[in-house]
Amino acid sequence: FSYKGSSYTPLDFPGASDTVINAIDGQNLVGYYMERNGYHGFLYDGTTWRTLNFPGAWHTEINGINGNSIVGEYMDTTGRHGFLATIPEPATMLLLGLGGMILRSKKAKGKR
Repeated sequence: FSYKGSSYTPLDFPGASDTVINAIDGQNLVGYYMERNGYHGFLYDGTTWRTLNFPGAWHTEINGINGNSIVGEYMDTTGRHGFLATIPEPATMLLLGLGGMILRSKKAKGKR
């Protein structure tokens, strides 16, 4: 799409029926999407979509981002609440994932 020299790129969370982008910081976009299981927060870094749900919530929206800090709101059985969260850097996520796999491997070996 274009309008008077501007260009537009449609962005939709894969498989979602609705996608709402609320904020941008550098390459990172945040917002929420809707699918059959409800509303979910997301982080999109220009190549990868990551779902970010508040633990125990049935509805999560991400409303802002600044560096690796995000703010949003969630709903659970007690009502609507706000939150502030820190998102690990991609390298940290990889290390956490590898650490978890190593621990599971050690536990599995110990049970033999």
